[in-house]
Amino acid sequence: MIDILIPVNDLNNETNINLFKTALESLNQQVSQEFNVVITCKKDVKEQILTYVKILTKTPSYVIHDLNTYQEIINNAVNELHSDYFLILEQDDELLPHHIKNFYVYNKGQSLILNLPLEINDKNEVMGIRNEIFWAAAINNNIGNIDAKTGIDNFNNLSMDGAFINREVFKEVNGIKTKIEIYFNQEFILRCANNGYDVFIMPKVGIKHMMGREGSYFDNCKDFENDVKIKYYDKAQKEYLINRDI
Repeated sequence: MIDILIPVNDLNNETNINLFKTALESLNQQVSQEFNVVITCKKDVKEQILTYVKILTKTPSYVIHDLNTYQEIINNAVNELHSDYFLILEQDDELLPHHIKNFYVYNKGQSLILNLPLEINDKNEVMGIRNEIFWAAAINNNIGNIDAKTGIDNFNNLSMDGAFINREVFKEVNGIKTKIEIYFNQEFILRCANNGYDVFIMPKVGIKHMMGREGSYFDNCKDFENDVKIKYYDKAQKEYLINRDI
């Protein structure tokens, strides 16, 4: 079994509600139903969530928190999970029907299993596909796998959307770093690879990820000045060599 971890910040407008319902429906439509659903949120948000999770065919469990940053929220929730692997499903993501089935097909005990996420806009138009270069180009002798060097060389193409993460490995590398406000997912991938863990990309599109939703990570990044973005960009490409926040 795997745990589907859904962090929910708020459901304060119709757009967020509809996207959340779409994310939940995408779980109902999975060909493989071998998963648990875990929602992490603040106490007051849970009251909102209860109205909409009725559409789920599974009964979710909850991890209630009083945290503010995405990294802290995820790190805290993972401590409460029990399955060998977990997947983070954002409230504006939509899993394609075979994604979880494909995990069981391709899982050979790898530490981190990525896919080829579709990035879409609010009109459901495709803006790009991430991670595809690791399959489209023979950039190393182990196609479909990422080591630290190939990850650094293709840093901008790395994506964690729809990834299946080994829970024990996540803890061993000390989770997502809180001091990196941008590019923390790319840094996490590089840190796993640098520590010798298997990072594999399924040659399958498994998730639609909306770019630019109000209040999303992508939207919040627009508030950073360019020099700050550059600082974090450079920092993420060095921090993966350090296992702990210091």
